[in-house]
Amino acid sequence: MSHPMTASPRFATLQARLQARHGQRLDPAQWNRLAAVTTLEAFVARARETTLGGWLEGVDPNGDVHHLEEMMRELFLRQVALVAGLTPREWQPAVRWVATLADLPTARHRHFQGADHPWMARLEGLEHLETPPIGQDSLTWWLDRWQKLWPKDPGTKTALTGLIRLAHATQERMATRGENETFLNAWFELRGTLELRFRRHAMGPGALFIHLWLMAMDLHRLRGELCRRRLFAAESGP
Repeated sequence: MSHPMTASPRFATLQARLQARHGQRLDPAQWNRLAAVTTLEAFVARARETTLGGWLEGVDPNGDVHHLEEMMRELFLRQVALVAGLTPREWQPAVRWVATLADLPTARHRHFQGADHPWMARLEGLEHLETPPIGQDSLTWWLDRWQKLWPKDPGTKTALTGLIRLAHATQERMATRGENETFLNAWFELRGTLELRFRRHAMGPGALFIHLWLMAMDLHRLRGELCRRRLFAAESGP
């Protein structure tokens, strides 16, 4: 029996777009070639020749690290909104909740310590974003809220609880990884796991959120590559 989300014409359109976008993502070899580019200006120019080009519109290689951070944040929010706009209505609250991940750490800092950096004051909406109470794990709190936004149908829990387990396992692994395990090794392994699940759940609701997770990982990697080069240039400048 097909899942209600699968049967929706809007979901069929979304699935086609997800599959197309998934096929355009950079593979590990392409990421490695980009990572070998040393300067920010050259990195941006090379990246714009790849499928990352659409994500780099409006990015000023001469801007400071806060400009880069804010551009990546806005891009993440736009991407989530785009997917939500193509998603069946009953799933839109759960999709839009994903956008809060971009601001949760900053909002929590601002809530308990204030906007003690000028760039924090420029971010709109943080003062209204709910945050977990002191002492509660942010990921557990966020996932609990996400579950409450799922449509009330029998197939949803089976399709998505595996992603919750994977999120907790990933958090634990990143916190306890050995000194010989680099962040990038863990990043590529998680990417491979998610891509396998994306194919396995291609016609179910899991594919939607796996796509968002993979998109967030690619944006996080791009953000890191940009900011690392900007900070290095600032430290080594005159």
